[in-house]
Amino acid sequence: GNYGGALICDGQWFSSKGPQPYEHWAPQWQRLADVFSQHGLSETSSAERFHIAHQIESGQASAPKSPKPALQQVEQYVTEQIVRLKQRLFWEFSALDSKNSGAVSREQWSRTMAAMMPDLPPDAWQELT
Repeated sequence: GNYGGALICDGQWFSSKGPQPYEHWAPQWQRLADVFSQHGLSETSSAERFHIAHQIESGQASAPKSPKPALQQVEQYVTEQIVRLKQRLFWEFSALDSKNSGAVSREQWSRTMAAMMPDLPPDAWQELT
């Protein structure tokens, strides 16, 4: 994780006390992704989100089970390739998105990713979707 800061400039608070700096701790990105996959933002109340955040920050929340090591390596490789191929992926997905909705079907996504990364076995995309 890492430490960061926030400067709170909220209406009433700011007018009575001025800007208030606060330090906060944030978990690593992978941990955040795991938490969001377990607890959807739209399905979780703000009270539940606060409780979950408190558990994570205090170290009380158990870490979710990691994917199989081989799958984890594939996920890391795919992440690196997405960064490397981001411009080409953008153009490919944009061409498939005729309605300009910002979304493509899972099948279109899988086919495009498989075409852009032919060195991965085709069945890997089933595990990653």
